[in-house]
Amino acid sequence: MLGVFAIASVTAVGCAGGTARAPGAGSAADNQAEIVDVLRRYLNAYNAGDVRRMNDTACAAAQRGAAAPPLLPTVVHKIGVADIAGDSATVPVSLSIETRGLPSLPASVNIGVVKEDGMWRFCMMERPTAA
Repeated sequence: MLGVFAIASVTAVGCAGGTARAPGAGSAADNQAEIVDVLRRYLNAYNAGDVRRMNDTACAAAQRGAAAPPLLPTVVHKIGVADIAGDSATVPVSLSIETRGLPSLPASVNIGVVKEDGMWRFCMMERPTAA
């Protein structure tokens, strides 16, 4: 993982709270929009240390009992297009950690999402690569 995975600037990329919608047999664009929405809501909740909201958007395997607010802010630069394969997807995300008000160089991570109970949910994050 990329050190502390804090998302202080998620609101800068338009992260607003919202109600999750169940992905159905909708279009690929609908699935993409729902996946981006669940990632933004999860990362915003993580940044706030809000375990309830994190668990609301996480798969069963990623549920938490507790979490602390992140120590270092992380700036999300871009959430890419999800590579969807059935009930799972991988989404490239470009982010950087901010230390003393200065962001590090952007890194690219692949965040996994899965469809559980008809809803797309955050499920894991792979190690970063240089962006």
